[in-house]
Amino acid sequence: MTATTDRVEVLVIGGGGGGLAAAAELARHGIQTLVVEKRSGPPALPRATVLSTRSVELIRSWGLADAVAVASHDAEVLLWECPTLAEASVGTAHAVGYPTREQSAMISPVAPLVVAQDQVEQVLRQHIRAAPTVDLTLGAEVIDFADRQDDLLVSLCGPGGEIRSVSTQYVFAADGAHGDARHRVGIGADVQSNAYSGVQVVLRAPLQAILGDARYGLYSTTAAPIPGLFLPAGRPDRWVYGPGLPLDHADHPGENQHRLLEAIRGGIGVRDIPVTVERVGTFNAQAQIAHRFRSGRVVLIGDAAHRVTPRGGRGLNLAIQGGMHAAWKVAWVLRGWAPSEFLDTYDTEQRMAALHDVTRSADSKGSRRPTLPELQADLGGRLTHAWLPGDTPGSPTNRSTLDLVGTGWTLMTGPRVGPWARVAQEIGVRSAPVTVQTLDAMTARTIGIRGAGAMLVRPDGVPVGQWSTISPGFSAVASGGSASPFAVVVPR
Repeated sequence: MTATTDRVEVLVIGGGGGGLAAAAELARHGIQTLVVEKRSGPPALPRATVLSTRSVELIRSWGLADAVAVASHDAEVLLWECPTLAEASVGTAHAVGYPTREQSAMISPVAPLVVAQDQVEQVLRQHIRAAPTVDLTLGAEVIDFADRQDDLLVSLCGPGGEIRSVSTQYVFAADGAHGDARHRVGIGADVQSNAYSGVQVVLRAPLQAILGDARYGLYSTTAAPIPGLFLPAGRPDRWVYGPGLPLDHADHPGENQHRLLEAIRGGIGVRDIPVTVERVGTFNAQAQIAHRFRSGRVVLIGDAAHRVTPRGGRGLNLAIQGGMHAAWKVAWVLRGWAPSEFLDTYDTEQRMAALHDVTRSADSKGSRRPTLPELQADLGGRLTHAWLPGDTPGSPTNRSTLDLVGTGWTLMTGPRVGPWARVAQEIGVRSAPVTVQTLDAMTARTIGIRGAGAMLVRPDGVPVGQWSTISPGFSAVASGGSASPFAVVVPR
């Protein structure tokens, strides 16, 4: 009996934040996708606890912002330094590179969220399970894959030990910094920082009542016998605690349960508060970046491509944004809207973003950063946000200029559309389809369109061309065999 081979367009190895984000974007493009995750259950630790502005915008584009917000804490993403949590009222705020909610309201339809990574992943898993073009298999592991020129043949070991063959056009390696996929294609990585170790304690304690109105994403307690960090990691009372223990004491935290409890209670500042320690784990942190983010049909995303330390809270955010980035570009290639060489631009652009975050996380002082430069890096040059007329910010039906961006090209104009419709048609014939979005004069000016001008935007919201007028000799010319379909409008 001949074994059958399943066929998908993209196989994602790894069901963490990056892999799930890629699957969500692939689903938006209607790409047949299989996600395989070797874990059969949720992660044991909350891991990351902050979603950046741009990450929440992407989650919103998949229709998941409300579901993620339900799991988030009512808190500003600032570092609050105080003697103990009981003395939070006399603390001091320090910027960690994220805007406040008041600042966010001026530049985005959303604000950063204090929410644990495992809860974000749960929402993403539920979303892709419901997507008609995506399958998610837990407890499965890739045991081999081979390039057959026209596709990749991947061998999987299923949760019951069964062997399964899958033919795919592309593999997304999202299996982490220590995953096999990157090594299978011979891609090394450069280490950007010295490794350091730490302890992460997951605990339950009713700390919100102690904190009062001092609601923040990180608390640094300084007056306790052992300084430490407290991070809200799940409603109503799940927290992550990081003790400032010397490394020689952090190697075997299970043997120091009493000392940890004393450190936790000391940091809280209330001796008789009920504290339940759910899990104690160690971590080894190191910043590194892969030599290449792509080898033929294999594309690296998340920690497989770029690994950061906890400083700055950028690991999950970089993975989500990179997953979306790789997904829309692969979708364009699969749809015949761009040549395969177009994927080289993923490495070029994603590497710039990754180097910023990797460098920051390698800095021993990288946790504290001014907001503006980090916000600019996070937004990645995307289209200016403006609320559309007739929509009330905060209402269930409100729409932003970001919501006008589709899966192909989006050509935005003011009220004077003129010959831009012809230009859009010419672009669509030679590249991805173009949707023309006509804005009122005020909104057009807000995002930078003047008079009879126009702006061309790609699926991740990044403008690739902007023109103040159109002359009779102006024509849309797609890239043809060029690796980049971005420079699509040129004079004859």
